[in-house]
Amino acid sequence: MLKRSVRCQARFPTSRTMRRQKTIVPGTAMPRWHRDDTCLAPRWRWRLPGTSVAPRRMGELALPTAPDLVRNLRHPDPATRLGAAIGLGGIGPEAAPLALPELRIALMDPEKGVRLRAAVAHGEMGSAAAPNIPVLINALNDPAFEVCSAAAFALALIGVPAIPALIDTLKHGSAKARFAAALALGNFGPSAASQTLPALQAARNDRSADVRAAVADALDNIRLSSQRP
Repeated sequence: MLKRSVRCQARFPTSRTMRRQKTIVPGTAMPRWHRDDTCLAPRWRWRLPGTSVAPRRMGELALPTAPDLVRNLRHPDPATRLGAAIGLGGIGPEAAPLALPELRIALMDPEKGVRLRAAVAHGEMGSAAAPNIPVLINALNDPAFEVCSAAAFALALIGVPAIPALIDTLKHGSAKARFAAALALGNFGPSAASQTLPALQAARNDRSADVRAAVADALDNIRLSSQRP
């Protein structure tokens, strides 16, 4: 069984799994969904607990700053690297062609905060971050559960292109990675059920109790999503 202090505690709309995970390491913060009503088309966005709602994506307006931000991902100062990852995520998919090679490296940064924000940036880029699916899968094994959680979110936001890698992880990954993969697969909803359901149903007998709970939550999420109008 996974230790609660390192378990990927992804903030997905779960029930059974969340009841099992009552212990969160003091002083840690996880990326969570918060509705952003400051833009014309309200959408769900990332922020960390205790911070203000994340700024709306800057997109093409801030694209000229992307080269400097990409260079800053290699800056010796961790705070500068962290800020660069946040900035690139704020630009969104428009920055992906330039940023993805350096964000791939940032996912292996020695500083947890930089790895976390690099994973969040991938999620903000959505399907444009698909080339980095393999490194995000590797990040599901990150020793920090915040990073693992953010990587799982990012893979869910990338969408259908991430499903085959998540299914493979659910079958062959570590217990921590299987846990996160199950939760991510549960967020694809009924539209992808033909791909996700067989793998999730096969994992109901996983040798890890935590993974079995995550699989049950994922199946519940898909079932509830199919019932929504």
